[in-house]
Amino acid sequence: MSEILTGIDVGSSNVCCVIGEETGKEKLNILGYSQISCNGLRSGVVVNIEETVLAIRQAIEEAEDKAGVSVRTAYVGIKGNHIQSFKHQGAIGISGSDKEITVEDIRQVMESAKAIRIPAETEIIHTLAQEFIVDGQRGVYDPLGMEATHLGVRVHIVTGSMAAINNIVKCMNRAGVEVNEVVLSMLANSKVVLSQEEKDLGCVLVDFGGQTVDLSIFSEGGMQDIFELQIGGDFITRDIAYIFRTSLAEAGRLKETYGVAMKKLIQEDEELKVMSVDKRKERSIKRTELAEVVEQRIIEIFTQIRQSVEKSGQKDLIPAGLVFTGGSALLGGIMEMSENFFDGLPARLGYPQGIEGPDAVISSPVYTAACGLLRYAVKSDMPALNRKIKRSKRVSPFVKLKDWINKIF
Repeated sequence: MSEILTGIDVGSSNVCCVIGEETGKEKLNILGYSQISCNGLRSGVVVNIEETVLAIRQAIEEAEDKAGVSVRTAYVGIKGNHIQSFKHQGAIGISGSDKEITVEDIRQVMESAKAIRIPAETEIIHTLAQEFIVDGQRGVYDPLGMEATHLGVRVHIVTGSMAAINNIVKCMNRAGVEVNEVVLSMLANSKVVLSQEEKDLGCVLVDFGGQTVDLSIFSEGGMQDIFELQIGGDFITRDIAYIFRTSLAEAGRLKETYGVAMKKLIQEDEELKVMSVDKRKERSIKRTELAEVVEQRIIEIFTQIRQSVEKSGQKDLIPAGLVFTGGSALLGGIMEMSENFFDGLPARLGYPQGIEGPDAVISSPVYTAACGLLRYAVKSDMPALNRKIKRSKRVSPFVKLKDWINKIF
């Protein structure tokens, strides 16, 4: 019998829900999906519980209708500027008589790497193994069964605000869903967007959202650093609204229909009609004028991306280039602008890979994080270790009511 899994990604201003079916070993088929705008979020953090609960419910119900199944549990994606990461390491001695590394040894060395003080108001979300060191030999990625006296590990630890995480869980519970695990959205993204070769060579994963741009830098097969920029596609929309004296809705339409990231990509200029804020007057602007506004903001965003990569010390270690996901990555000319701005580094749009389902999902960068949550649920980076749920399930009255109704009908 196939297993039904649900991924709910809480983005910078939207909630995406994907329901999938595990049809075979690590094979996934998308059954239902939805994307709901949420006024209760600011840069991925809950600022209004009621609004966020409403958006989550709507997202779940829409996905349930398409899938024809009921959602009770979910893997939940999280982001926000409260997310921090750092590198650490641990080591243990191998005590077995045959000196063979066991699953328990791997567990113990991972726990030793987590033995570090963190602020009281934060908690560890992930401890990601980057490499194991077996008797001084580095570059080991699966030490299970090897003989050794000492086992070490280098890890990348991701932490988050306890309050921010609890607020996400509370919203999910009130929407009638138990949380299987809270997962970093960028980690989920990487599960379905990046190839192992890109991670090995070195690349930057860019989640271009409405209110934020999230970066995850990979090299040597693992995540090396993460950044969140407090800027996104909504800033472009506001620029257009302000400069051309129109509404945000009209500015959004202009951006999505005619916007382009590089002015020089416009081969033939054309006049565009722009409605005033009060919808009483209409004026004309040139498409090149619109492109100038968009290009200036994109240059600002790309400049911040470059500064973050330089800060990480990985500037010369990303030959695989940049991979873009998120709704704002659909802006015309982003790939061309990226390759031009980043001195010819490759750039591509990221889609969910290795997953079957509707084109609206598998051909869109919008649903990558939600799909990645499903991949995270079925595929562990460390096959020898059975993933532990990091958060105990908390059952809300809404979940109990849903179960009771399902049993009756």
